[in-house]
Amino acid sequence: SVPTFGLEIRTTYALLPLMPQALESGLRHFSFVFQSSCDGGAKDQQAFAMEGRLFGLKLAHAFSDMNKSNYNYMYHQLVISLRTAPQSVGCFQETLKALQSH
Repeated sequence: SVPTFGLEIRTTYALLPLMPQALESGLRHFSFVFQSSCDGGAKDQQAFAMEGRLFGLKLAHAFSDMNKSNYNYMYHQLVISLRTAPQSVGCFQETLKALQSH
């Protein structure tokens, strides 16, 4: 079943301790929001791709910390969504890798 409620998290927010607290509260849907887009020039695309890489690292670190805290049994219950402009989807491959590896 799909969770009724979720938590929208901007990619600039600290994921720890936010995600473990949300799990303890019963939330199972996390929606990550990328505020900017890479539809501008080459500099904008590079900056947005860097944001995606940095967020991917933050997300991998959050999952690693959650593993250490024994939250990994909940992974099959989580719904994770990413929200960004359509033209920006390809700019955060590192984030997708971090999600797929956990």
